[in-house]
Amino acid sequence: MMKSKSKWASLAATVLLMSLLTGCNESEKGASVIKYVNIDKVLQDSGLLGQEQLHLQAVKARLDTGAELARSRYETMEDAVKTQAMQDDSRLINAQWQAERLQARQVVMNALSSQARQMVSEEGLVAIMPLQGALAVSETMDITEQMSGRLKHHSLSFADLPEVSLKEADVTEVKPGK
Repeated sequence: MMKSKSKWASLAATVLLMSLLTGCNESEKGASVIKYVNIDKVLQDSGLLGQEQLHLQAVKARLDTGAELARSRYETMEDAVKTQAMQDDSRLINAQWQAERLQARQVVMNALSSQARQMVSEEGLVAIMPLQGALAVSETMDITEQMSGRLKHHSLSFADLPEVSLKEADVTEVKPGK
């Protein structure tokens, strides 16, 4: 009697194990698939990074022009006001530069994210994850080249270049002849 109970227990364990193992087959229809992408490589190879850099060069040139315009006014200011104006201008231009860089990167990442969502929808993927966060990934799960190809001819639309002007109200000038 003991032998038959252990046979039944062994048979039940085998059936349970087999049913669990057959549920792990990833090639079944409806299986959850996660693909991976090397974000840095996609940004470089697709040209999105180049577009961002060109935009930021134009922004930097505009801000540098504004800084030169501000510096031209320093010669006519009293020393105390001049020092404060230089600090304020520098702080303002640096803050604007950081904001412009952040906005430009957001435009780039929105384009990448939009393309990723489209691929998830079209290919029935569960997710697209950054390759940089994975310890190991099968080459078949890396879609970096595919994503780069899709974004190759994508044209980014950045915000207008910042407007730079002088604030006239708080300028205290040294009167000539004193």
